[in-house]
Amino acid sequence: MELRCVCQSLWNSYGYGYGGPRNPPTLLKDISRMQNDEAFLDMVFVCGTEEEEEEIRACRILVAARSPVLQSMLLTSGMVELHLTRVPLPHIHPTAMRVCLEFFHTDSVQQSSWPNIFIALQVLKAAMFFLIEPLQILALAYISSFSLLDKKDAEWWTSHVTSYNLGIELIPSHSQNDEMPLHGGCCMGTFLKDFRTKAREHLVGLSHVKLFSGSDYERRFYKELTEPALFHFKQGVHEHECRNGFSQYFSFLHVVRWSSYRVVVKDPAIDEGKFEEVLNKCFPQSTQEMRSMLTSAIASPLNDTDISRYMKHLADPLAECLKRAPIDFDKIHSHMLCRFIEPLDIVPPSILLAAYRCKALHGPGLRWDELAHGTQYKLDEYYCDVISSNSSTLKGFARCSTSVYPAVDSFFDWEIKLWSPCSVLRIGFCVCKPTFKVSECSSNVLGDRENSWALDADGFLHSCGNKSSTRYVDPFVKTDAVVRVHLDLVNKSCSFSIDNKDAGVAWSNFLLHDSHAIYPAISLVAPGKAEVRKTNHSWMDHPSKRTCPSTAHDTLEGTSGSDSDSSDTSS
Repeated sequence: MELRCVCQSLWNSYGYGYGGPRNPPTLLKDISRMQNDEAFLDMVFVCGTEEEEEEIRACRILVAARSPVLQSMLLTSGMVELHLTRVPLPHIHPTAMRVCLEFFHTDSVQQSSWPNIFIALQVLKAAMFFLIEPLQILALAYISSFSLLDKKDAEWWTSHVTSYNLGIELIPSHSQNDEMPLHGGCCMGTFLKDFRTKAREHLVGLSHVKLFSGSDYERRFYKELTEPALFHFKQGVHEHECRNGFSQYFSFLHVVRWSSYRVVVKDPAIDEGKFEEVLNKCFPQSTQEMRSMLTSAIASPLNDTDISRYMKHLADPLAECLKRAPIDFDKIHSHMLCRFIEPLDIVPPSILLAAYRCKALHGPGLRWDELAHGTQYKLDEYYCDVISSNSSTLKGFARCSTSVYPAVDSFFDWEIKLWSPCSVLRIGFCVCKPTFKVSECSSNVLGDRENSWALDADGFLHSCGNKSSTRYVDPFVKTDAVVRVHLDLVNKSCSFSIDNKDAGVAWSNFLLHDSHAIYPAISLVAPGKAEVRKTNHSWMDHPSKRTCPSTAHDTLEGTSGSDSDSSDTSS
């Protein structure tokens, strides 16, 4: 049985011994009607820049009651706006102001009032200025539900680049609110990331045919992109390149491209097409093209009159951008610096000198050995920085081509970054002679074979066939986990850190033969994918921070002999 109570009117006692009918309140409807009734609109907001300036009428008392900022401006603070009937708000978009007024009058915003993502961002900007949190939440909800379509229309991309620029401007204010529990989930960060992904796919592409392709929508994209948006955008370009030494080079190319369009915008007399042609000639656009040029002699491109002239135009704006752009030139391969970048004379000498100095002091980087890994392992094509496994069974291991000899009294650190979650893997090192048989890589798992030590993803330690009785660290199965191996050859000890958190000493008191070499190594299963990279100590870094005891106590046992490695026990 369902009971319903319907009341057409309310009965109210006036306190005089009798009652009378009272209609339901209509205040909200009356306030809603006020936004279109000229009799109540006693002031004007002048919104927008000079090009898009519009006058929007409003009720002073109502808007002041709805926004603490407007209340201060129009009623209580004694600001100049208190005596004005035309209040200028040049930083508020006219359409966004109308949406704000709709919310002031109705406490809601109709779906039709959100014409596009740009206006939603402008409403968010206005709501932040007026300190109206409920309207901010409505704007963020719309942004979270917005989906970018696959288009290559120049006008469409131009409008969305403008939105992207505005989103970059606003996101610092929402850095703490990026995970607001809205229906669409994370909104501002998601929109910016999605746009960056679409731009990467449709503007810069994945084919590497030409970075400076000259297409109209690509030109508009870079011309409209603000500097903060550029820095955010280049964090995601060539994501497939970010696992190797080419990532910083391609990031640098996008800064070059953006700077070149600043030159064209500033001086229309410069031939845009010719500029793009020169840049395509100077910079290799793909890893394949780059490798084909490695055997050629280093040329002097500035001997070409056209190249010299355009590079002079580019040098100053590029230098200004590089002051703020986080380009790590020391991570760009040396042959790229000396063959493709330095001869153009567009990067300040101090930056190049710092990069070369860093390379000279820190020595060579690390890469997986193409000839020293099990058959189930596969190296990527980018100088062997990333390795993966095609087997679901843990078998064999892969080692690096670079080694360190125990006779060197120093620190030797390297990192393994996991590019995909892998619950079964071991990270560590093996000790062997340079004449080590590569065939052994296919049958022995790191940590199980003699003279090898490894940290398992489950947190246990493995050394020369022995497994620790307790966990050394908590399991670290996740994407983007970074495991750093600290090898202290002064105190003959090894420790690990997971995502920059020190785990303490794992093994100590290594006794290694001087003729044997230590190789970083890894064992993993599919779909694991791992990158190896060298890290370096500051000269002032002291190993004392690694002397904290571990809860795992193991014995390191090695065998000695003509064909084996040598090591002793440790506590």
